[in-house]
Amino acid sequence: MTKIASLFALDSLGSGFLTSALVSFYLYERFEVSLEALGMLFFCARLINSVSYFAAVWISKRIGLINAMVFHMPPPIFY
Repeated sequence: MTKIASLFALDSLGSGFLTSALVSFYLYERFEVSLEALGMLFFCARLINSVSYFAAVWISKRIGLINAMVFHMPPPIFY
């Protein structure tokens, strides 16, 4: 179980970095977005994403865990 869990953890970590790298490379090459703007874009997106997790806690206390999982969509939108 430890081996498969560590494999999934490594896969998740790598895929998170790869997605951001590919999106930033695409924006840099296709639209000539500056590196500073890309850094700010990803910083703001991750900041909004982390704030939405705190909002999910508040929402789940008010409407329940299942409803919060179904109706709370900002993390996938801002990721």
